[in-house]
Amino acid sequence: MGKVGNGQMDFKQSDFKHWKLLKVFNGVLDEVLKKQKHMDKTWKDKRRKLELSNYLSLFLFGLYNPVVKTMRGLSQASQLTRVQDEISKRPVSLGSFSEAQSVVDVKLLELVFKNFDLSNSQHLFNS
Repeated sequence: MGKVGNGQMDFKQSDFKHWKLLKVFNGVLDEVLKKQKHMDKTWKDKRRKLELSNYLSLFLFGLYNPVVKTMRGLSQASQLTRVQDEISKRPVSLGSFSEAQSVVDVKLLELVFKNFDLSNSQHLFNS
């Protein structure tokens, strides 16, 4: 379960859905990122543990899983094994997640979502 202010968790791994959707999103994201020449230098910093693709995938994960209601909840969800295996690679601190918001290029997001065509993907919402 995910921790809340009182130390209790308000969700568990089995509460989450749309894992296949994230795989498709990550494939599109990888293709777009391969073509990117200009990215904020912070994403290339070797000390950064939260990669751009992990941040965007975790953010989308939160949008499609309303059991996670806050950024703090997403940070807590990143503690779960499957979330780390399929999305974030490691637990994501609240500070790292928050800081990443300020360095994401809006044009990059537009390009990713332009290529993220869900018109024939209803089956992805049943996973």
